[in-house]
Amino acid sequence: QPFGFRRETVLGLPFWDTPWWRDQAESQAKLKASFPSVLDGEVYQEELAFQGPDGSRRISDFVFTPATDDDGNVIFVVANGSDVTERHEYQTAIRLNEERIRLATAAAGVATFQIDPVKRKLHWSDELKRLLGRPPDEHFGVEIGDVNKWVHTEDQERVATFIDRVIHDIEEADHWLDHRIVRRN
Repeated sequence: QPFGFRRETVLGLPFWDTPWWRDQAESQAKLKASFPSVLDGEVYQEELAFQGPDGSRRISDFVFTPATDDDGNVIFVVANGSDVTERHEYQTAIRLNEERIRLATAAAGVATFQIDPVKRKLHWSDELKRLLGRPPDEHFGVEIGDVNKWVHTEDQERVATFIDRVIHDIEEADHWLDHRIVRRN
């Protein structure tokens, strides 16, 4: 009894009319609209809201997959969904925390950068761009070797060592380093 519904109550219903889509008009409309293309052999995948067994709004990574015979004719459609509600909640929490950190560091005048060890790039915060005389809407990754262009001479070795330790995962996951910068003006 998936979701507490007996098989007889959902058998024969169009999938979008089954109880777990109840009160989710947008999801129902998307499922119904996608079905003709699925019958033409296309896969449909989208994250859709659905109603959980307890009546709560949940998010599904949903897929309609056409099953075909040897001649390529669709003989039935497989409907599959995975509950990704927790992932969405974590992603939302991360975005909110990132925004809080951005606002707090901007209010405090603290500049930050992130290190991408795979691409060996530094990504600057808007505050660091401002301090270095760069436009806030400029999107670029600075090569790690370019760090000496904006780090104070007396701090360059310490910063280079720090970045090397981060890249080679010698430090903890969270990193903090105070250093001086050289401003354009």
